[in-house]
Amino acid sequence: MKDTLILFDIDETLFDPKAHIELVLHHLAGKWHREEKTFLQEAWEVFRSMRKTMMFTPENFAKSLAKHYQKNEREIENTFWEKKFFSLALYKDVLPVMKQMSKRATIGILSTGDSELQKAKVASLTQHLSQHDLHIFSAKENELQNVFTKYQGKHIYFVDNMKEMLRLAKAVKPELITVWIKRKEQKNREEKFQPDFTIISLTELISLTS
Repeated sequence: MKDTLILFDIDETLFDPKAHIELVLHHLAGKWHREEKTFLQEAWEVFRSMRKTMMFTPENFAKSLAKHYQKNEREIENTFWEKKFFSLALYKDVLPVMKQMSKRATIGILSTGDSELQKAKVASLTQHLSQHDLHIFSAKENELQNVFTKYQGKHIYFVDNMKEMLRLAKAVKPELITVWIKRKEQKNREEKFQPDFTIISLTELISLTS
């Protein structure tokens, strides 16, 4: 039995949401025979405008592009859901680290978002993840106690790109080891909170958890 559990956030921890959108847009540019640079700039503006007026969902993403370009909404949505684009949008350090870490630790997910979409983002990692250890909620901060209780007796690491979430988790379970992954420069509201470790690549976890 593995005594160590490593819980990962998804967005900007394992998965790059911006890269995923760019992959989808690149594909559509080729399919619609559009000049790529101009199309990407314009499509990003459509995307940003959509985010100002409605919540991001694959359906709303497809609807906004279909309306702007007079294209088939279902075609765009199907492109969004293509498995290869989700797989390619994982950060490059994810799969090698998962392969190595899953040999000596239980790998879990603790994420906020739509369950179907979040699961699609990590679908290519299923050989290293058990469905039993996938925890996806509309607001994970409200479920921390329940998740941690499930793993009593485990040595738990929690890896997230948001300091605020790590602070909340540490308050619920003080012995939790918090790992802030700093994929990019960002403003954090919880500047006073210091996680146990700060990393810029998941490869650093290998030595931290050995």
